[in-house]
Amino acid sequence: MKSPSVLALAVVICAVLASKAAVAEVKVQEISIGTVTDRDAIKSISFSDDSQHLAYLIARGDKQFVVFDGKMSAPYEWVVPDSLSVAPHGRHLGFITQTGDQMAVVIDGTVVGKGYFSVAANHIYYSEDGTHFAYAAQPVKDGALLVVRDGVAGAQWPGLFAAPTFSPDGLQLAYGAVNADKKSLLVLDEKPLTAYDAIPPATILFSPDSKRLAYTAMRSGKYIRVLDSQELPSADEMWMSPLFSPDSKHVASVWKLGGHWVATIDGKDGPPFDRFEGPVVFSPDSQHSAYAATAGTDVRVIRDGKPSDSFKEVAGTSLRFSPDSNHFGFAAGKGEDRFIVLDGKPQATFDHVAKPGILFSPNSQRMAYVGVRDKSFVVVADGKELETYDNLIDLTFSPDSKRLAYRAYRGTRPIMVIDSKASEPFDQLGPEIFSEDGSQLIYTGSRDSKTLIYVNGAALPNTYTAWVRESRPVFTSATSVDLLMTRDHELLHVKLTLDGK
Repeated sequence: MKSPSVLALAVVICAVLASKAAVAEVKVQEISIGTVTDRDAIKSISFSDDSQHLAYLIARGDKQFVVFDGKMSAPYEWVVPDSLSVAPHGRHLGFITQTGDQMAVVIDGTVVGKGYFSVAANHIYYSEDGTHFAYAAQPVKDGALLVVRDGVAGAQWPGLFAAPTFSPDGLQLAYGAVNADKKSLLVLDEKPLTAYDAIPPATILFSPDSKRLAYTAMRSGKYIRVLDSQELPSADEMWMSPLFSPDSKHVASVWKLGGHWVATIDGKDGPPFDRFEGPVVFSPDSQHSAYAATAGTDVRVIRDGKPSDSFKEVAGTSLRFSPDSNHFGFAAGKGEDRFIVLDGKPQATFDHVAKPGILFSPNSQRMAYVGVRDKSFVVVADGKELETYDNLIDLTFSPDSKRLAYRAYRGTRPIMVIDSKASEPFDQLGPEIFSEDGSQLIYTGSRDSKTLIYVNGAALPNTYTAWVRESRPVFTSATSVDLLMTRDHELLHVKLTLDGK
């Protein structure tokens, strides 16, 4: 039996003739990153966010091993399966081991904590850039808890209630703790902040530039919005914690006082409402805001403080600004009709508008969405109704905004549609990805127990058992694509090189 290891490189050169954007030649390289036999049990699998790094946990006999990018670890008595995690960009591999009643955290093959009775939620938390890690632990049963940051243990607390949260730049760490008086407080870089009766864990939020911090607290039955360590006026209820604009300069919150809900943006209260239909959204350039709310039977969208016409309903999570912030759309309804409203103008009517609503192209000049009429799914692109299908998911514009692709269904079988041209039905379809210039679309599809890789709808000759389901194709350069595939019991890192023509 072969153990997981990096094996010989296989190279295949093949010709591909595609539709609009032709690919004259594709080079395929296959690198084995492990072989798993019927006697091995894969207990867990984890990828980096870019799908470039793969880790999996296997049980072999009475021992367990972690395999990372084809390299096998030393044997362990037990590895907590759901603890296996690859940090963003593959910069760390972490997992939790257990021997008897003692747990330890292993980062990049080195034990960074041991003698713990438990590690909270069996989870290791990473900064967005993948360079820092943290976790919460309890050294002894029924004892105090602490947070370990990059291997350094912090102060001990009678309780913890919020998971470690890194700022976007990874330089700050906040978590929720309970002190000896049973009060809740936020701990920022091991500095305790003001104690309150309670702090809802999900409300803790750093600004995008990492310079500001907001959360919601409770004192004497009232909700308090805390922004930059300053308390804003209290409320009877909170619908959402303060929310930052992309440039971190603007702040919005939704709260209730005296029976009415109000959205406050940069300290200015909007009109009172009976109910909010979704969160406040900011435009990408941070210059505009919008939200949907109900007063009586009227639902309106408040954009930059100005209310729209009334609707029967508005999908509050469908509010979208275009990438250039010049266009705005959402899904709404009047009577029995449902439609997209684009820049204040209702579009074609349907029985339903499929989630998530409107999709803008990267250049903001095009838009697409899916409507449902008589149980059929209709693609609408640039105001024109296109094909009808039994189901449809994953509308995707190419980066150059010229092409549109999506996965659709005829009956129960999926098809790939590229520029309105539909493939033959597949048994299964993997996720798709466009190249940066939009000329190439890569995806995987399976028929009759065989899986192939497709470039602009044309199949490459190499056959596989399947693609690794948790992964996706990734362009690592303008002409290079990486995928993770399986052939029988072998895991393969497949590298495609396109000629770019």
